[in-house]
Amino acid sequence: LPVARRLAVTWGVSARAVGEHPSDHEGIVRLAEAEALRARLAAAGDALVVTHGLPAGSGTNLLRIHRVGDGGR
Repeated sequence: LPVARRLAVTWGVSARAVGEHPSDHEGIVRLAEAEALRARLAAAGDALVVTHGLPAGSGTNLLRIHRVGDGGR
């Protein structure tokens, strides 16, 4: 949550903190896409930047630019 709070003041960023989350990279990307679609922050074809850390609690060590609607690929 502290990271989401810091990112809240960054232009163009809509950070979301989630409680339960998948333990794999593809699952996290699918969760991010579903949340962006639910909140109407993204639509099919939009680029979505997902950052997270694996293993959980390790800090941010992964970044993925994902095209919404590509099925997590």
